[in-house]
Amino acid sequence: MRSIRLAPSALLVAYGLAFAAAALGAALPAFDDHPGQLYRLWHVATFGPAPWAWDPGWWMGYPELQFYPPGFAYAGALLHLVSLRAVSLTLSYQILVWIAYLLPGLASGALLTRVLGNAWAALPGAFLALTLSGGLASGVEGGVHVGMVPARLAWGLLPLIPLAMERWSGRRGTIPSLAVLLVAAVALTHPAHLPAAAVLLALAAVARH
Repeated sequence: MRSIRLAPSALLVAYGLAFAAAALGAALPAFDDHPGQLYRLWHVATFGPAPWAWDPGWWMGYPELQFYPPGFAYAGALLHLVSLRAVSLTLSYQILVWIAYLLPGLASGALLTRVLGNAWAALPGAFLALTLSGGLASGVEGGVHVGMVPARLAWGLLPLIPLAMERWSGRRGTIPSLAVLLVAAVALTHPAHLPAAAVLLALAAVARH
């Protein structure tokens, strides 16, 4: 029974991995915005997480992270450091690109499964979230190919907010810490998605009453 319940998610992951393997391969993405994203990760790992940290090799010391949201670079540097540097910065970047690609589909699938009560019914919506592209900065073209990976990663975090808020919506008590951390992660990774996170919090509060 458990294997049957996991089958829709397995199909989604299998498709996502096959697409990512064909589209991204094992090589480091070195086109469009990807070099700049990797540079920011290196910047954090080398000069620390402070947004005002200056790098003498970039725009005469311009504090890069005061301009660009640092959450993605923080995540990559943390993965590098937690692994005791066994995971190189380039591999850490590649891992995050794959996670950012897969997360919207997986997170949407989890939320829709909870709402609809059926993982198979949730599968079409999860596939749509995974493959949606068009002119979206957070879509497959913008978020994966062009390299606006932080935007896609933050977008993938959004469906996790109502999941974290679900139990609170029906009970008393304070807002779950996980929901607060997710909203903070969205703000740090790409604040353009922060209004959507605020709407999800508001809807959870309305549902509670």
